[in-house]
Amino acid sequence: MSKRKIFLGLAILLLCGREFGLRGDTPKDYSIKALMLKKFAYYADWPKTPDEQDKSKPFILGIMGDPPFFSYLDKYYKEKKEKIKDKNVEIRNISNVNEIQDCHFLFISEQMWKSLPDILAYTRSKPILTVGNTQGYAERGVLINFYSEEEKNLFEVNFRAVRESGLFMSSNLLKLARLVDY
Repeated sequence: MSKRKIFLGLAILLLCGREFGLRGDTPKDYSIKALMLKKFAYYADWPKTPDEQDKSKPFILGIMGDPPFFSYLDKYYKEKKEKIKDKNVEIRNISNVNEIQDCHFLFISEQMWKSLPDILAYTRSKPILTVGNTQGYAERGVLINFYSEEEKNLFEVNFRAVRESGLFMSSNLLKLARLVDY
Protein backbone atom coordinates (compact mmCIF):
# COMPACT_ATOMS: atom_id res chain seq x y z
CA MET A 1 0.00 0.00 0.00
CA SER A 2 1.37 3.41 -0.90
CA LYS A 3 2.23 6.03 1.70
CA ARG A 4 -0.34 8.34 0.12
CA LYS A 5 -3.15 5.80 0.63
CA ILE A 6 -2.08 5.19 4.22
CA PHE A 7 -1.94 8.94 4.86
CA LEU A 8 -5.40 9.39 3.33
CA GLY A 9 -6.77 6.53 5.42
CA LEU A 10 -5.35 8.06 8.58
CA ALA A 11 -6.86 11.45 7.70
CA ILE A 12 -10.29 9.91 7.09
CA LEU A 13 -10.20 8.03 10.39
CA LEU A 14 -9.31 11.18 12.28
CA LEU A 15 -11.93 13.35 10.67
CA CYS A 16 -14.79 10.96 11.32
CA GLY A 17 -17.41 11.95 13.88
CA ARG A 18 -17.89 10.50 17.33
CA GLU A 19 -19.43 7.34 15.93
CA PHE A 20 -15.81 6.21 15.59
CA GLY A 21 -14.98 7.34 19.13
CA LEU A 22 -11.47 6.96 20.45
CA ARG A 23 -12.40 7.28 24.10
CA GLY A 24 -14.88 4.45 24.42
CA ASP A 25 -14.30 0.87 25.34
CA THR A 26 -16.36 -1.07 22.83
CA PRO A 27 -14.78 -3.53 20.39
CA LYS A 28 -15.39 -1.01 17.60
CA ASP A 29 -13.56 1.70 19.57
CA TYR A 30 -10.69 -0.68 20.27
CA SER A 31 -10.52 -1.57 16.59
CA ILE A 32 -10.10 2.09 15.64
CA LYS A 33 -7.50 2.62 18.36
CA ALA A 34 -5.57 -0.46 17.20
CA LEU A 35 -5.53 0.83 13.63
CA MET A 36 -4.46 4.30 14.74
CA LEU A 37 -1.59 2.91 16.83
CA LYS A 38 -0.37 0.96 13.80
CA LYS A 39 -0.59 4.09 11.63
CA PHE A 40 1.32 6.14 14.21
CA ALA A 41 4.08 3.53 14.20
CA TYR A 42 4.16 3.64 10.40
CA TYR A 43 4.88 7.38 10.49
CA ALA A 44 7.51 7.15 13.22
CA ASP A 45 11.10 5.99 12.93
CA TRP A 46 13.19 4.60 15.73
CA PRO A 47 16.97 5.07 15.92
CA LYS A 48 18.83 2.57 13.74
CA THR A 49 20.32 0.21 16.29
CA PRO A 50 21.22 -3.45 15.70
CA ASP A 51 18.19 -4.51 17.80
CA GLU A 52 15.86 -2.29 15.78
CA GLN A 53 17.14 -3.67 12.51
CA ASP A 54 16.90 -7.29 13.68
CA LYS A 55 13.55 -8.44 12.23
CA SER A 56 13.58 -11.56 14.43
CA LYS A 57 13.09 -9.40 17.53
CA PRO A 58 9.49 -8.34 18.20
CA PHE A 59 7.99 -4.88 18.08
CA ILE A 60 6.80 -4.43 21.66
CA LEU A 61 3.59 -2.55 22.30
CA GLY A 62 2.93 -1.96 26.00
CA ILE A 63 -0.43 -1.07 27.53
CA MET A 64 -0.65 0.62 30.93
CA GLY A 65 -3.93 0.71 32.81
CA ASP A 66 -6.53 -0.67 30.37
CA PRO A 67 -6.78 -4.48 30.65
CA PRO A 68 -9.69 -4.80 28.15
CA PHE A 69 -7.69 -2.88 25.52
CA PHE A 70 -4.68 -5.10 26.24
CA SER A 71 -6.82 -8.22 25.69
CA TYR A 72 -8.25 -6.79 22.48
CA LEU A 73 -4.81 -5.90 21.05
CA ASP A 74 -3.30 -9.23 22.08
CA LYS A 75 -6.08 -11.11 20.30
CA TYR A 76 -6.00 -8.74 17.29
CA TYR A 77 -2.28 -9.19 16.61
CA LYS A 78 -2.30 -12.94 17.26
CA GLU A 79 -5.27 -13.60 14.97
CA LYS A 80 -4.28 -11.28 12.13
CA LYS A 81 -0.55 -11.91 12.42
CA GLU A 82 -0.07 -8.24 11.59
CA LYS A 83 3.39 -6.77 11.78
CA ILE A 84 4.71 -3.34 12.66
CA LYS A 85 7.94 -2.20 11.02
CA ASP A 86 8.25 -5.70 9.49
CA LYS A 87 8.42 -7.22 12.98
CA ASN A 88 6.03 -9.54 14.79
CA VAL A 89 4.10 -7.63 17.45
CA GLU A 90 4.23 -8.56 21.12
CA ILE A 91 1.60 -6.96 23.36
CA ARG A 92 2.58 -6.50 27.00
CA ASN A 93 0.40 -5.53 29.93
CA ILE A 94 2.66 -3.12 31.78
CA SER A 95 1.92 -2.71 35.47
CA ASN A 96 4.91 -0.68 36.62
CA VAL A 97 7.61 1.59 35.26
CA ASN A 98 10.32 -1.08 35.46
CA GLU A 99 8.52 -3.14 32.79
CA ILE A 100 8.63 -0.36 30.16
CA GLN A 101 12.29 -0.73 29.21
CA ASP A 102 11.90 -2.88 26.06
CA CYS A 103 8.76 -1.19 24.73
CA HIS A 104 8.78 0.55 21.37
CA PHE A 105 5.29 1.87 21.95
CA LEU A 106 3.45 2.58 25.19
CA PHE A 107 -0.29 3.29 25.39
CA ILE A 108 -1.05 5.07 28.67
CA SER A 109 -4.70 5.04 29.72
CA GLU A 110 -6.54 7.57 31.84
CA GLN A 111 -6.25 5.34 34.92
CA MET A 112 -2.52 6.10 34.97
CA TRP A 113 -2.96 9.87 35.56
CA LYS A 114 -1.39 9.77 39.03
CA SER A 115 1.52 7.64 37.83
CA LEU A 116 2.13 9.74 34.72
CA PRO A 117 5.04 11.78 36.19
CA ASP A 118 6.94 8.56 37.00
CA ILE A 119 6.12 7.04 33.60
CA LEU A 120 7.28 10.17 31.75
CA ALA A 121 10.40 10.49 33.88
CA TYR A 122 11.31 6.99 32.72
CA THR A 123 10.36 7.38 29.03
CA ARG A 124 11.67 10.93 28.52
CA SER A 125 14.71 10.97 26.25
CA LYS A 126 14.12 7.34 25.25
CA PRO A 127 12.82 6.18 21.86
CA ILE A 128 9.50 4.98 23.25
CA LEU A 129 6.42 6.25 21.41
CA THR A 130 3.98 7.17 24.19
CA VAL A 131 0.30 7.58 23.31
CA GLY A 132 -2.65 8.54 25.49
CA ASN A 133 -6.28 9.49 25.19
CA THR A 134 -6.66 11.76 28.18
CA GLN A 135 -6.99 15.54 28.26
CA GLY A 136 -3.72 17.12 29.38
CA TYR A 137 -1.47 14.16 28.59
CA ALA A 138 0.32 15.83 25.67
CA GLU A 139 0.94 18.98 27.69
CA ARG A 140 2.51 16.82 30.39
CA GLY A 141 4.91 15.13 27.94
CA VAL A 142 3.09 12.20 26.27
CA LEU A 143 4.19 12.20 22.62
CA ILE A 144 0.76 11.64 20.98
CA ASN A 145 -2.63 12.14 22.59
CA PHE A 146 -6.14 11.64 21.21
CA TYR A 147 -8.73 14.37 21.82
CA SER A 148 -12.19 15.34 20.55
CA GLU A 149 -13.25 18.71 19.24
CA GLU A 150 -16.50 19.72 17.53
CA GLU A 151 -17.59 16.09 17.20
CA LYS A 152 -14.28 15.14 15.55
CA ASN A 153 -11.62 12.83 16.86
CA LEU A 154 -8.18 14.32 16.47
CA PHE A 155 -4.73 13.93 17.94
CA GLU A 156 -2.04 16.19 19.24
CA VAL A 157 1.71 15.77 19.26
CA ASN A 158 4.09 17.17 21.82
CA PHE A 159 6.85 18.08 19.39
CA ARG A 160 9.44 18.93 22.06
CA ALA A 161 8.92 15.54 23.71
CA VAL A 162 9.26 13.84 20.30
CA ARG A 163 12.59 15.60 19.68
CA GLU A 164 13.85 14.64 23.15
CA SER A 165 12.84 11.00 22.63
CA GLY A 166 15.13 10.44 19.67
CA LEU A 167 12.21 9.34 17.51
CA PHE A 168 11.55 10.87 14.13
CA MET A 169 7.96 11.61 13.06
CA SER A 170 6.99 12.13 9.46
CA SER A 171 5.80 15.59 8.48
CA ASN A 172 2.75 13.82 6.99
CA LEU A 173 1.71 12.78 10.49
CA LEU A 174 2.55 16.16 12.00
CA LYS A 175 0.38 17.94 9.39
CA LEU A 176 -2.68 16.15 10.81
CA ALA A 177 -1.82 16.91 14.43
CA ARG A 178 -2.25 19.85 16.72
CA LEU A 179 1.24 20.57 18.02
CA VAL A 180 1.62 21.23 21.73
CA ASP A 181 4.57 21.86 23.98
CA TYR A 182 5.21 21.29 27.66
